[in-house]
Amino acid sequence: MKDAEAIWNEVRAVWPVAAGISWPRIEQAGLQWPCPTDDHPGTEVLHASSFPVGLRAAFQRLEFHPSGEQASAAFPFILNTGRTLFHFNAATMTGRTRNAELERDDLVQIHPGDASRLGIREGDQVSIESRHGQFRGTATVTDTVREGELFSVFHNVAALVNNATGTGRDSNPHTPEYKVTAVRIAP
Repeated sequence: MKDAEAIWNEVRAVWPVAAGISWPRIEQAGLQWPCPTDDHPGTEVLHASSFPVGLRAAFQRLEFHPSGEQASAAFPFILNTGRTLFHFNAATMTGRTRNAELERDDLVQIHPGDASRLGIREGDQVSIESRHGQFRGTATVTDTVREGELFSVFHNVAALVNNATGTGRDSNPHTPEYKVTAVRIAP
């Protein structure tokens, strides 16, 4: 099995903006991307003087609109899907490396209180079901999620996490509502 440094070197080889972030350099001090070469100092503040769309970004105040996905007696948990450090974004790059050796990508994070109440232990296979669909994953018991909430990464196509997310869209950017899905979990 490769160690974390060897795996990181594989990531650097396919991600040019991080090519200069070597293991010895980050052991000395933090480095932020873009850092394309070994002699680049890293980028202290991303977009310090401009943005991809020009010199200034337009900000506007938006009204809050609650999601249609709310916890209920039938679906008492809220599932949040997202990314993790080891499975960058959609795994379009990290999925070709051995990052799964650092952290599995089929994990479902659950708070210790919820896990205890439901009889779910670390490593148990669990079923997550919403009114839209279901998927299976491996429980990881952690206090990095709050009671009543679950977290899972969405990029592993084989895990079928997005089978459980709905068709709802955020009312402002009209992006899919992957961050809020009412679900139930069972061992």
